[in-house]
Amino acid sequence: LPTSAGRWAPSQTLWMAAASAAGAGSRPGDVALAHPPKDGVTAVAFAPKDGSDGLLVSSWDSTLSLHTGSTGARLVSHAHAAPVLDCCWQTHTAALTASLDRGVRVVDFGSATSTATVLGYHGAGVRCVRWSQSHSCAVSAGWDGTVRVWDPRASKQVAELGLPSKAFGMDVCVGGVSSGAADAVVVACEGRRLVTLDLRDTSSAAEDREAALKHQLRCVAAMPGKPAGAAAWGNSGAPGVAIGSIEGRVSLEHLSPAVTGAASATPGFAFKCHRRDAGGDAGPVAHPVNAIAFNRRHGTFATGGGDGTVVLWDGGAKKRLGKPSAAFPTSVSALAFSHDSSLLAVAVSYAFEAGDIEHPPDAVVVRRLDDADIRPRAKKASA
Repeated sequence: LPTSAGRWAPSQTLWMAAASAAGAGSRPGDVALAHPPKDGVTAVAFAPKDGSDGLLVSSWDSTLSLHTGSTGARLVSHAHAAPVLDCCWQTHTAALTASLDRGVRVVDFGSATSTATVLGYHGAGVRCVRWSQSHSCAVSAGWDGTVRVWDPRASKQVAELGLPSKAFGMDVCVGGVSSGAADAVVVACEGRRLVTLDLRDTSSAAEDREAALKHQLRCVAAMPGKPAGAAAWGNSGAPGVAIGSIEGRVSLEHLSPAVTGAASATPGFAFKCHRRDAGGDAGPVAHPVNAIAFNRRHGTFATGGGDGTVVLWDGGAKKRLGKPSAAFPTSVSALAFSHDSSLLAVAVSYAFEAGDIEHPPDAVVVRRLDDADIRPRAKKASA
């Protein structure tokens, strides 16, 4: 129903239906979106501004929708011609989308009705899209084996680079090149390849190497840099990414000195996660890591898996922060922290790990976090 402010507020019946779809994994205080997508959720993203809880949700139902995270109300939904495989914010009122119809678009929510501008097309479906604030450009990677750079002001492509294979995940490492002089784009590709691109020079890859993980890569997230004066930080603070695989492992890998300009390499590490005991002699079953999200307040991160759980991690201490969440009724397909790290959006959406089977309806749950939930572990004093 429309409120006096002109926004749409969910009815109690719709809210209860959405909360029921989220299932047993929800806890008191969680908010379920009243109008979740009708098909698989591909991405969630909070607005890049403290105090804002605007939440983008993209889906296989060919929509990009904007919600109020703290209440679950849907503000607007913009239909695409094909499934939307990824989304991110460009500004506080505009979003970027990557679509199965090969298109990269800017969706403007600043007017009374949302409008979309096509930046251009890939040769096949576009899997990932990100915005580089430092270079004022959009970057996309697709199943056509290319990464492309776009100028939204001119609505045109400004660079294209061939990848070794299909892109499965991508993120921007802010200030990751030459000691903070430029952003680096890291693309996780089929065949366990990691390709790094320097946005100052897109004529060739800055680095193309094999990932440390031994199975197909599923997702990648850039580590936020450590702010000056921070006493503790949830990762090394060096430019790098966390990568999830289909075999229930995460690897924290840093950009090489050849890319960053650092004097020496920063070592990474890998660990097991999202594994569930199948009972009997079968041993634990490894579920894919579908999503990784870092928070800006402490640099710790969350992972979401095919086992339906969310786990918080302190990468600096190489430790888990508390116990995994109670399992949701199906896979966690996407995660996002709000800009101030007080909220965590969890997409509860079957990711077809077991093929085309009956599954619970899709839902998005927004969980309020205490600082203690994401604060790095205090280091033990040496004897």
